[in-house]
Amino acid sequence: PSQLAIQVWDYDRMGTDDFIGETVIDLEDRWYHNMWQDIGFKHPQGSLQLWVDILTPAQAALYEPVNIEPPPPQKFEIRVVIWRSEGVTDRDMNTMNDLFVKAWMEGTKPQTTDTHWRCSTGKGSWNYRLKFTVQMPMKPEYGRLTIQLWDKDLAKWNDLIGESQLDLYKWIHKAFHEKRTVRPFKEQNTGTKGGFLAQNEEDESSDDEDDDNEGDHGPDLENNNNEQHKPLLDTKKKKLHSKLKKKITNVLKKVKRRKQTLTPDERQRRKAEKESNDKDEAFQSILVNDSDWLEMRYTNREGISESMLGPELCGKLACFVCCAGCLSFMALFGASIMSTLTFYQQLQNQKDKL
Repeated sequence: PSQLAIQVWDYDRMGTDDFIGETVIDLEDRWYHNMWQDIGFKHPQGSLQLWVDILTPAQAALYEPVNIEPPPPQKFEIRVVIWRSEGVTDRDMNTMNDLFVKAWMEGTKPQTTDTHWRCSTGKGSWNYRLKFTVQMPMKPEYGRLTIQLWDKDLAKWNDLIGESQLDLYKWIHKAFHEKRTVRPFKEQNTGTKGGFLAQNEEDESSDDEDDDNEGDHGPDLENNNNEQHKPLLDTKKKKLHSKLKKKITNVLKKVKRRKQTLTPDERQRRKAEKESNDKDEAFQSILVNDSDWLEMRYTNREGISESMLGPELCGKLACFVCCAGCLSFMALFGASIMSTLTFYQQLQNQKDKL
């Protein structure tokens, strides 16, 4: 009667159920011996986790049954904000990358940011938010966020620059059980700061306790030290407070003086001048001078090409254009130049003979 038999079966809708395995727990032996006992069967078919309480009816009435059922499945939204990148290596010949970020959670569709075109310093900027929907409970391997940095190319395939993975399972698990929004980076920073402050407070409290214990041996010395140090600390605080107060009062005095010097007529006049200046600036910003357009379109072509192609590729292209121009000039006018030089040489020879 003191043996508890536990069987695991495979439920079948059609036909009979299949027996998987059985284990027997001797409750009387467990009651008097707190050591682990062997099951006895040498070919286990798996493991079963269970909770067994041995209570008298009076004790059982005092405790409410514990609900060990797992929480129902719940969906969560993971929001990732891609801000910027630094120190990215060059992948193109023109030392200018077209950067974009691709990210996904395991089992979800990848998402990409917009492209930062013509990034020449390796510092890409996006400020782009990605959203991923996951469902808990999940396997730990599905709680990983994969982030990839790519270089976009229009003429050929895109180049993968780097990849990294973030394990977010513990944070998703925390949000699932605590039923709240979790910010991993913020909670990590506050946790480390809190731990540091708590440690400092403990150190200070321990120092205070040590000072108290030391004061039993020399109360006069302790009082003298406190009397010497307290005025110094107080004067520092007073000096700092007085400096801040002086700065604030000076600023307030300046503001008050400016307000006092303005008469109502002067205020109206300055207000009218400000409105007219704002209108003129707005009108001038719309009607741009033609010379500015010409300067941007014709005289600033080198700056535009350098910003579009990059300084290195722009220099190579300029050298290529110069060489091609020289070769074209020689091909077009080389024969006529040589014939002209030959004609002048013949004339010079005839003059020398005469």
